[in-house]
Amino acid sequence: MFIAAVLNPCMSPPRRTAGRGGIKKGENDVSLTAHLPVLLAVGLFLVAAVSDLRERRIPNWVSLALLALYAALAIADPDKMLIWQSLLAGLCVFAVLFGLFHFGYMGGGDVKLWSVAAVLMGPHYVLPMLVLTTLTGLAIALPYYLSRLLMRVRLFTVWEWIPAWSIKQEKLPYGVAIAFGGSVCFALRMGAISL
Repeated sequence: MFIAAVLNPCMSPPRRTAGRGGIKKGENDVSLTAHLPVLLAVGLFLVAAVSDLRERRIPNWVSLALLALYAALAIADPDKMLIWQSLLAGLCVFAVLFGLFHFGYMGGGDVKLWSVAAVLMGPHYVLPMLVLTTLTGLAIALPYYLSRLLMRVRLFTVWEWIPAWSIKQEKLPYGVAIAFGGSVCFALRMGAISL
């Protein structure tokens, strides 16, 4: 219940009202074109996650494409996208994460992806995205660092479900957590899923 309240703070799923003939045509119609922005965003987040897993690098074009997706959505419906508030949310996230980047705790690609994801989420879904991404990052970090520690003391070689090429690199692939949190919260924001 707590996670549902954090992830879906201000939006409830649209109510379907049945009239004389059931649901009126055009009212709460869901089509592929309505979910196209969500599918594009999830695809871009997936590219970022896979790239971060394999190369520990998130391509700049992914962050730019997500920003372009936001710009297209903002042009199409400026009231829904809350342009200034979304840009401010992204700027605030960038300011905090840039400090972590400066001291070497986070990669530059992670900072850019998380900041653009904050713009995409808007002010109402930034906090839920941060919570979900942090919890996901913790779920990734615990087995990752535990396996690295156990490899150092030579108790085992590699867990079967963690690829060896992923463990050998020093940095945690935090882009995976950002991609998961961003995908879920953007789908919630756009009404593609509901809790």
